Amino acid sequence: AEYKPGLARYWEVLELVRKLTLAGFIFLIPQRLTLTRILAATLISVSHVVLLLVASPYKQPSTMLVAVATSITLVFTIVVALLVAMYNELEQQQVDPSGFFGFDGVLPLAGAIFGFNLVVVLVALALFVYQLRTESLKHTARRLRLVHDDSDASAPSLSHISRPEWAAAHQLGP
Repeated sequence: AEYKPGLARYWEVLELVRKLTLAGFIFLIPQRLTLTRILAATLISVSHVVLLLVASPYKQPSTMLVAVATSITLVFTIVVALLVAMYNELEQQQVDPSGFFGFDGVLPLAGAIFGFNLVVVLVALALFVYQLRTESLKHTARRLRLVHDDSDASAPSLSHISRPEWAAAHQLGP
């Protein structure tokens, strides 16, 4: 991905640290502290979304849109993991989780979050296609401006060159 100049050039390093933390260092927290693991992952992911929105490191708006959409879906996926862990913990404590969540099981909660993630991805995809189309039209307009010299406001003139004049101009024989 292309980044804006300045601090954003370190964005890739930040991304690698975030991924390493979420995929590796989180597992250094003991398994009996599952909720702590999930809360740490949630804090890291939400902080990433905020930093992404503040820093806006990407040159292309379409790249930025995809990055934000994927980060938001990651946050909501971690929230599903948190809800599942809480539900399981409540069942082990002999507490009725349906009274706490308002659902009979975890599946409706996971389905609701999955549906939300699907909507986010579809909206991001639609905006991505729109952004690509807009960028393509801007690129085409720039190419057309380069072909047509704007210094002369009049329409381009056409002239007829006979074959011998053309051949002479291009140093071809008669």
